Amino acid sequence: MTEDNSIRGLWLISLMEEAQAGDIKPAGHHEALLERSSKSKEAHTEDLMRRELREIMQSVDLEEVTSSDIRQRLEEKVGFVVKPYKDFIDREMLVIMGQLDKPSKIFDYLYLGTEWNASNWDELKGNRVGYILNITKEVDNFYPNEFVYKKIWVSDEATTELLIHWQKTFKFIKKAKYDIFHCCIY
Repeated sequence: MTEDNSIRGLWLISLMEEAQAGDIKPAGHHEALLERSSKSKEAHTEDLMRRELREIMQSVDLEEVTSSDIRQRLEEKVGFVVKPYKDFIDREMLVIMGQLDKPSKIFDYLYLGTEWNASNWDELKGNRVGYILNITKEVDNFYPNEFVYKKIWVSDEATTELLIHWQKTFKFIKKAKYDIFHCCIY
């Protein structure tokens, strides 16, 4: 394991992407290699589209293009008709957009971000984050030895009751604000 936290963060993101794609298997190394080599053509096609789609979306101004424009560019890059994969591509575009989103600055001491923001070491350090309030049971604390975390174990659903956690979260944010402005902990 490396001491470079930015590399560790990329490694975690890479593992999450592989897990989403179904590439991580509990089998032994040799069995995993055999299983991977027998992946269906469909899975290889989706992997190719996922990689190319990410590259396209990182190279364009997402405010200036439509999903149709992106699908057309993807088709040009992969060299085959992607219409049968429209639903897959649309889902992947949403995932990639979530990963590309920057956190929203609420106050000088408070940002609102996604799982992808919470796993991006460079972004966290660049924004001088010292405390992370993690309100979901689906997302781990990525750097428990580097940041002060408060974990509220709730489902990430619209019907989840958050108000019952108000006092705990308010105290945590208040302490983070105090430490940032009075103790200079980053």
